[in-house]
Amino acid sequence: MKGNVIRIFSKRDFSSSDLTHAISTLGKPLLVGVDKAKLPKAAEKLAARFSSKICTPENDLLVQEKSDMVASYLRNKDILLNNSHEKDALASALFAYDSVSDLFEKIDITLARLRFQSYSEDVKELIMKRKAMNISDAVDMLTKKPEPRKEEKKVEINEDFKEKSEELARKFKEKSRSYDVLKEYTEKLETKIEKLEKEKSARHKEESIKTEDARKNVIKTKEIRSRDILIRQLQFELAKHKLASRELDTQISKEAEFKDLEDDGQQPFMIIKDFTKDAIAEAGNIENMPIFFQSYSPSKRAAKLLTLRQPSIALFPEEPEELDILTDAEIKVISCLEPKVNYFYASVPMEEVKRAMNTKEKRNFLDIIRDYRKGSRNDFP
Repeated sequence: MKGNVIRIFSKRDFSSSDLTHAISTLGKPLLVGVDKAKLPKAAEKLAARFSSKICTPENDLLVQEKSDMVASYLRNKDILLNNSHEKDALASALFAYDSVSDLFEKIDITLARLRFQSYSEDVKELIMKRKAMNISDAVDMLTKKPEPRKEEKKVEINEDFKEKSEELARKFKEKSRSYDVLKEYTEKLETKIEKLEKEKSARHKEESIKTEDARKNVIKTKEIRSRDILIRQLQFELAKHKLASRELDTQISKEAEFKDLEDDGQQPFMIIKDFTKDAIAEAGNIENMPIFFQSYSPSKRAAKLLTLRQPSIALFPEEPEELDILTDAEIKVISCLEPKVNYFYASVPMEEVKRAMNTKEKRNFLDIIRDYRKGSRNDFP
């Protein structure tokens, strides 16, 4: 929000899920800018994914106008543009930021006067998203303690794909907020460690230039030791929080990919490498989840464990020998589709999944009729 370039990149045939993943690793965009007066559908879809505001010019930005903006910004900066697409993207971003720069400056000046500079980004987000009418309302929202929520009883229902998508959207927003809090806390820890390291270095320097009697001062020695202990403790805590931050970032990216696949009409499948007991156990909670085994070899032990885990659909590279065990446990088995393997999930168009399941049900029905007729003929002498 300070007008600095974080990253500029471009790629041929960039899918919507790959683009969302690439942006989410850098942060959450508050404003999406374009250089066309008529909003492109791709930009509109991207802004919707991040709940971002859109900035469009009254008229299409001219080539010379964009070149002047970019040249002025890149002067004395070590930034390289690889093609015209990246230049247009930077020009759109500069135009968008210029449209809100006066507002951001006013917010920063007001917060500095109130000594609330730490709330700068949050206040800007609330006002941009019109969740607050003015700076005062935004500060009140951020400093007011939330009222305790009444616990609501959870009712277990059979969710369809739409409900699953809405649930993932809610979880995505909650985890995004948790990620921001964790990131801010991690940055504060890093600042505190850096400060303590400087204090420790200064203390050692003092000790080195003092007389022998001063260096034997017990109190100062204890201070240095206590600071060393505190630094090690904070470094350990920082390492834990960085690990938690990476895990949370991975989870958010997985949920974003899941939602993008569903939005594109794809059925996501959780990927399990092998049809073995160990691989199924390591997959974690797969109840009511579609799963895809990348390789298959017969295993009744794996099939029995799978019946206990109760996935909704099991997609195999070939029809499994344990088909009866799985279908008796009401697990839908498909072996006639070739999914696309994405970053976290495999995917198949939902229409193909439905057709495959309908074909499987018809085949099972015909097998039942055939067995019935065969049994009926055997009953007569």
